[in-house]
This record gives sequence, C-alpha cells and structure tokens, in this order.
Amino acid sequence: MTKGKLLKLYTTLQQLSNVRNTKFAYFVMKNLKKIEPEVDIIKELRVPPKEFSEYEKDRIALCRKHAELTEDNQPKIKPNGSYEIRNKDKFDKEIKKLKGRHKNAIEAKENKDKELIDFLKEDVEIDFYKIKFENLPELNARQLIILDELIIEE
Repeated sequence: MTKGKLLKLYTTLQQLSNVRNTKFAYFVMKNLKKIEPEVDIIKELRVPPKEFSEYEKDRIALCRKHAELTEDNQPKIKPNGSYEIRNKDKFDKEIKKLKGRHKNAIEAKENKDKELIDFLKEDVEIDFYKIKFENLPELNARQLIILDELIIEE
C-alpha cells in the first residue's frame, strides 16, 4: 500500500471511530495506532517552511492592498476564494518583486511539496489488524473500498 493510500485509510478510520460496535471500534483503534507514526511524518511534511509563512503573509497583504472593495470597504473575494484585483498590471509587477525577494522561501516550499509527493508514492508495509466481514457495521461503498484490504471474507 502506498503512503498516500495509507493517509486515506487513516482519514476513513478516524471518521469511523465513533461507530458504536465494540469489535469494529477495536479494529479501528488497533489500526489507527499502527498507522499514526507514518501519518505524523506526512503531517510534518505538510507544514510549510517558516520562511514561506513570511512570504504568504506579504502576498496576502499585497492581494488585500490591490483588491477591489465591497460597499463596506472589505476586499472583494471571488467564489474560488481569491481576491478580485483592481489593477492587474500593477499587481503583477508588485507580486513579481515580492516573489524575487522571497525566491529562496518559494523554492524551499516547492522542494518540500515535491518531497511530500514522493513520500506519498512510497510503499509501506504494515501488519494491519483485520476484521471479518460479518463484524462490520453498516458502511457505504466508498468506505468499503478503502477498508477492502483489511476485511476478511469468509
């Protein structure tokens, strides 16, 4: 199983951790404990480098500075979450300068993102705790697909 699939499994198990079925709850708990060390590494790789946070703060301030304003003087935000920019040419010039000043931070973030992508593609061997099909609570197809390797069919 890849570490990316492992992360999906972890998320699914967390979502199912409140199911009121003792055998299934035990299955969830045992597997969460086995998966957590790998997930902790993934969480660490997701944290942007400190110097990138400074760039992000400056970038957002620049977006707010160049954003169109609503009637109550707040920056206009598009449905996709980005700012509605007034003068795109002026903004583009300033963002280019900002990226130049923070070139190392941006490269560090890109390298960390690449490291995370490569890490998620790696295979991992975990001796999962398995559960018999008859001991499963009611699950949907998406959940069953993710749990498939951990289910014993008899």
